[in-house]
Amino acid sequence: RAGASVPVRLPHDEAMSKLVTLNPCALAATSGGPVSIWHVGSVNSSVVSSTPPDLISEWSRGAFEYVDLWLTEHTELTGQLTGHIQVFNLRGISFWQVSNSTLIERLRLVFSAGEFYLEAVSRIFIVNSSSVFSMAWSVVKGLISPRTAAKIHVDSGIPKELLASLCPTSASRLQQLLAAPTPGLPIMRPMHVSYS
Repeated sequence: RAGASVPVRLPHDEAMSKLVTLNPCALAATSGGPVSIWHVGSVNSSVVSSTPPDLISEWSRGAFEYVDLWLTEHTELTGQLTGHIQVFNLRGISFWQVSNSTLIERLRLVFSAGEFYLEAVSRIFIVNSSSVFSMAWSVVKGLISPRTAAKIHVDSGIPKELLASLCPTSASRLQQLLAAPTPGLPIMRPMHVSYS
């Protein structure tokens, strides 16, 4: 394919990597769909207030539009539907982060464009969660639709279901990426291969 060797870039990648480590489409699922890792606990408090909301919104649109393009192209080429797996890594999250209103507003903006692509999400894994978060999840789970709740898995480590849903090379990389969040990872291109 033309341009396959050209790296995929999202708007404002450099500025966003100073705010929080985000790895959109860093891994691939057995179904051929993209897997993104959001390292929520890696937020840099010194740049939260100085990162313009418009910049974050633009990045969000670029990231979720790219996911949509990946899924559409995969479906057109293979005739199979697949979805986006999102992994929220809570390692390192602090009380300050969950109680800081400016930070929460900025993180909402990071994922704001995702609301237009809700059906693209096949699974959400919240990993490295604390026991307090897991208890809160058991309450929240009862407040959302069963269909949505079925897509979300909360674990204090890395669930077997997540590892099983990744292609072999991605499964082996996942633990490294969760243990040492790395900004600026290359964004993968669609693979159009099913490992099922």
